[in-house]
Amino acid sequence: MTEYYRIGKSQIPYRLEAIPIESVAFYAENPRIYSQFSATEERTQEAIQKKLEAMEHVKTLRAQIHRDQQVNEPLWCMPVDQDSPLSASYDFITLEGNSRLAALRMETRTPPPVTTVPCNILDLSSLTAVQRESFIFSLLGRIHITGKTNWQTYENAAYIYRRYRYQGVSAEDLAKELVGLTPAKVSNTVKAYELMSQNEDTKPDHWSYYDVLVSGRKWPKLRDTYPSLDAILLPMIRNEEFQRAQDMRDKIPVIMHNKQARRRFLEGDSEERFVHALEIAEFGGGSNTVLRRLEAFQRFLTQDENEDAIKQLLDAQGTKGKAKFALDKIYDVMARLSPKAQRLAERRKGR
Repeated sequence: MTEYYRIGKSQIPYRLEAIPIESVAFYAENPRIYSQFSATEERTQEAIQKKLEAMEHVKTLRAQIHRDQQVNEPLWCMPVDQDSPLSASYDFITLEGNSRLAALRMETRTPPPVTTVPCNILDLSSLTAVQRESFIFSLLGRIHITGKTNWQTYENAAYIYRRYRYQGVSAEDLAKELVGLTPAKVSNTVKAYELMSQNEDTKPDHWSYYDVLVSGRKWPKLRDTYPSLDAILLPMIRNEEFQRAQDMRDKIPVIMHNKQARRRFLEGDSEERFVHALEIAEFGGGSNTVLRRLEAFQRFLTQDENEDAIKQLLDAQGTKGKAKFALDKIYDVMARLSPKAQRLAERRKGR
């Protein structure tokens, strides 16, 4: 029976069939597959199988298929083009479901419990090549990014990057297509993916570092202010010199806001530049949370506009009691912590 899959204005017919496992090929452009290969690696069917079956979730899928004695969810497939090199060996390409296909093809002690796999065969014959590619990526995005199955964040980024950069989908349109994303998040994802590619870094678990570098206001401002920072940070990320992205995110700004520490980090030639620069910054109090809050409070109290606002609180009938109580408490703490404030307090009591 023919059914229809709808994305926006597109309405594509498909039918459910049981297809022999050996007649279905992997889709080499699938973001999960694409993200596992470097730019120079060839994505052959054999290489894809090897990459996928090494993943833990594929091993788990194989065990699940054995337990259930069936594949519980159909693959999404399309017929192989007659002029494709794949047509000599395969009849269909798996657009979505490559992990299930890899699990079925794993060589284990026990053979797969099934010889066919359920497939939703899409009829894309009415679409142009550009329309077909757009539909395929919309389908994958709907299933994996906004649907029930989650890709890794890096794989999501690879998908968004390719839709934006190669298929010309704007950040605004991608945000509408992928519910939960904003145009700004799409743009940042593209920037982070490009930065990661330029750094020749293909490790998915490094993604969060690059996301930090392009997100918010603090990091882009730091990188603009200190153009040499990238030349130091990017090799450190690639070579895994940070234990985690949070260390880079929280501690590099502390270093960069301390003049001596910043000079040590930017100009030092030692492999331990990060450790040494952080020691300088911490010795100067740059990473002490309490000190930073105390300094912020001091700045707040000494700004003219805030001083005037506090005076208004002390004059107003409804707030003067609470404002005086708060200031007295601050004064008491100051008297305990600062010898000078303590002497002033003693003089005050002696009057």
